[in-house]
Amino acid sequence: MFMRAYPLTVAASEDIIVAGSNDGKLNCWDVYQGQNLWHIDNAHKGGVTAVKLSSNVRFVVSGGAEGELRVWEIKTRDMVSNLKEHTARVHDLKLFPNDQYAISVSRDRCLLTWDLRAEKRLTAHRERHGGINCMAVASNQTTVITAGQEKTMTYWDLRMADPVRSIELDEEVHTMSLSSDDQLLATAGTGMLVKVWDVNAGAVRSQGAGHSRAVQRLSFAPDNKQIVSVGLDHAIMVWNCYT
Repeated sequence: MFMRAYPLTVAASEDIIVAGSNDGKLNCWDVYQGQNLWHIDNAHKGGVTAVKLSSNVRFVVSGGAEGELRVWEIKTRDMVSNLKEHTARVHDLKLFPNDQYAISVSRDRCLLTWDLRAEKRLTAHRERHGGINCMAVASNQTTVITAGQEKTMTYWDLRMADPVRSIELDEEVHTMSLSSDDQLLATAGTGMLVKVWDVNAGAVRSQGAGHSRAVQRLSFAPDNKQIVSVGLDHAIMVWNCYT
């Protein structure tokens, strides 16, 4: 039986793009030539669901449908670490600026932080109900915002066990992005709207309609003046963000 492979998650630097796909492969492409530089077969059983490049472009961290995080050395393509704590699909992961620490969220309702050098979990936080789809990490590296299946947006302080704040939503949010100054949060999901929130007030400041199906990914531009969103309607939309 032939199964068509398609990218599920992408990470990029100035020179390369690394994509993880539903067939379990990691592929690396040259940004300028469009050439496939290398690939890793069977990076994850069931598909690669999250991927991040280190800031020094020496390694890639990937998450999979089986719930594992794996660290790959780019030069050799060897797996140098395999972190097994999640019990369900990894939906999102981030690397901290020093490349030593990572944070991941999963359908198992858990938000986990990791020391990649020591190859161990540092902290664990859990939602009461429903898996976590996405997260945003503030520049202070202790504030994290998550959202997921239970239609709740949750503010966490990684130094505290319990949530700092919870906001009820009218949709399941699939994706979110913080502005570089941590003042605005863009979210989108099953409601098909791109919403911009005031982070401190916890209120929607504006919203845009355009997608005809659920939105899967969005991101602020580096200057915070635009937001790019991608939906299951195969549309890529660019939104002006006025503050």
